[in-house]
Amino acid sequence: MLAVPTVVFQLHYVRKDMRLKVFTQIQDTNRALVEHALDDTSLARLLEGGRPRPPAKAKAYAQLWFNQIYLIHHATREGHITRAQSHGYTADFRQFLQLPFMRTHWPQFRPTYAASFQRFVDDLLKDSPSSSKPSPKTAGLGGKTKSS
Repeated sequence: MLAVPTVVFQLHYVRKDMRLKVFTQIQDTNRALVEHALDDTSLARLLEGGRPRPPAKAKAYAQLWFNQIYLIHHATREGHITRAQSHGYTADFRQFLQLPFMRTHWPQFRPTYAASFQRFVDDLLKDSPSSSKPSPKTAGLGGKTKSS
């Protein structure tokens, strides 16, 4: 009889460990994508709301970000990250999707994603004014500055 509670206890901690690993992998990939842009002046220009040179590089970078956002969306739906973490990511996505290069490329990429993700991105785009731009100080912080 002692085996059942022990297995339940172990499964609880396995799930917590899995969530931590997923969260860590997401953070590592987000960091790598941002670092990649910081190391490349044409991509850094995109993050500042500028025009891409060459445009194909902007398209490829946008695709990487949409794939990353999709993975986070899917991980949330499957319960691999917590709702609190998901709310933080969603706030960041809402801001990030206001960047011209992301808004420009979404119509091209949209058909390649699952319907639930299409609705998710479409809703984020509807909820945000297209004129707002995320501040570099708040990127990755859910709209909060380090001093908030």
